[in-house]
Amino acid sequence: MKKLIYFASIVFVAILSSCTAERLDNTRDSAGKTVINAVMSQEITRTAMGEKTGENKYPVTWSAGDAISVNGVASTSIDIKDPASNAAFSFASALSAPYCAVYPASAYVADSYNSSEKSVRINIPASQTYTAGSFDPAAGILVGFSADEGNISFKQAVAYMKIIVTGGGTATNIKSIKVWSEDHRRISGEFKMDCSGEVVVADGAFGGTSITLDCGVSGVAQGTPMVIALPAQNYPSGMKMLITDTDGNYQEITSWANEWGTVDASKPMVLAAGTVYPTTIPYTATALTPVEFPVYFPIGYAAGEINGTPKSTATSSYCHNSVQTLWRPASNSDPDGIYINNIQSHKGRFVSKQQTQATFKWHFVNAPDAYRPAGKTYRPYVEFAGGGNNSATLLAGPGIKGIWTGDYFEFDLPVKDFAAGTKLQFTFAVCNKNAPTFWRVDYLDGDVWKTTATPGCTAPDGVTTATATWAVPYNYAPKLSTTMTFDNAIALGHLYIRLVCVDGGIISTGLTTNSTVTEPFNSGSGCTANFYLCEKSAERNPDKTQDTWGNAIVDQTQSISFTIVP
Repeated sequence: MKKLIYFASIVFVAILSSCTAERLDNTRDSAGKTVINAVMSQEITRTAMGEKTGENKYPVTWSAGDAISVNGVASTSIDIKDPASNAAFSFASALSAPYCAVYPASAYVADSYNSSEKSVRINIPASQTYTAGSFDPAAGILVGFSADEGNISFKQAVAYMKIIVTGGGTATNIKSIKVWSEDHRRISGEFKMDCSGEVVVADGAFGGTSITLDCGVSGVAQGTPMVIALPAQNYPSGMKMLITDTDGNYQEITSWANEWGTVDASKPMVLAAGTVYPTTIPYTATALTPVEFPVYFPIGYAAGEINGTPKSTATSSYCHNSVQTLWRPASNSDPDGIYINNIQSHKGRFVSKQQTQATFKWHFVNAPDAYRPAGKTYRPYVEFAGGGNNSATLLAGPGIKGIWTGDYFEFDLPVKDFAAGTKLQFTFAVCNKNAPTFWRVDYLDGDVWKTTATPGCTAPDGVTTATATWAVPYNYAPKLSTTMTFDNAIALGHLYIRLVCVDGGIISTGLTTNSTVTEPFNSGSGCTANFYLCEKSAERNPDKTQDTWGNAIVDQTQSISFTIVP
């Protein structure tokens, strides 16, 4: 059993005797089988931790039963040396240097060793089991390398989040903690790692987007440290948690941890290998409120009225900037507003009219130079078309300017008892003037992102094609619709649906034309391509029953919707 001892510092330091650094050549036994010497490097926090030898410092040692994988072959036995930071591992066959090693052997993905790249794949478990005073032994992964017959020096491959849940006015035990990155990057499953220890996320098909710590049916008492192993990488949007107690209550939070181990929403989360990040969560036992389908989002009408009310007096409209306070920054040039995924400001978030737990958020994801080429000062931004409904002649809804490849909307719909096999229809309305043509709808099904995009989606010119869900035409698009099938049930959690710009370089410029650009469409002084969430209804006219195109005026909430269909 591996043991991890907590202490004030968030970094564990290994104290090794002088003999640890000495070269211990590997040998062959009488049968020609390989015996490999393994040592702990300064970065290691485990496999077992001995008694404290100095302030915030503990020796680390091998334990009986430990097994490693070298070049894809699992060891058969261990001989722990003195000091116990050294050990000799025996193998049932002969191995040749260079050596690429993984601990535990169970973390090695079968047949993944690549001798030419000197790389392996490791598996970070998506389901981890609570272990008192430590972390799941299967998740505490070490890697090591030796270019020749010398000893293999191991170092840590993962970081750790130590979570203490307290308060809530109840002694109810914690049953599980689910964590995921707010931008849904890969944090579990298979990862590619070179033998020097640098982690590279594997292809999407091999990765998961969440990790759940299972604390058992009886749960773990509040105030007890619980540890989750995570990839050592950057989490620029922070980490979300869903805490479940044994009474069936829940709490969902967003937490950032900086290098001092404190929760701080002003700093992104960068996790280093071999480091423990302690976070204390004040627990409020409340039930997550699921949406009821259909879900509608209010967006704008074309110029004129809002449900019969002139826009100049429509401050009560749910599209107005006085209501949607999380959508737009103080000004388009506000450095704390939404720009290059500045998640701390929380701008670019829009709320459903009837069900405020349902939201969508706009994400600029590219590097600054993609939006603002050399010599130009403009930047992309979100806005309310028409100055936030205060104009009687312009649009009345949210909009984005400066869209580029990969930027996306993400819709967040909390659900409970969402059945496997459910089909969800997504309907979208937009006014596109010189903004990107091709868009793709992606949805998170279990831990896998799926898409409704298909090859051969055709642009307005009738010639240009792309793999996309929709080719959004110039001006007011007809209602766009697609259907997603979710193969995985969700007992309690979220549906995440993204509308992604496929290619910012292809834009809609006319009813039957599109053009190519090398940067977001601009007038020379700023981003001017309109992508306004609105539909062509409620144009001003005497009887207020038809718009300019002769269409019946429909309720504002019908413009963007999610509906369960047979």
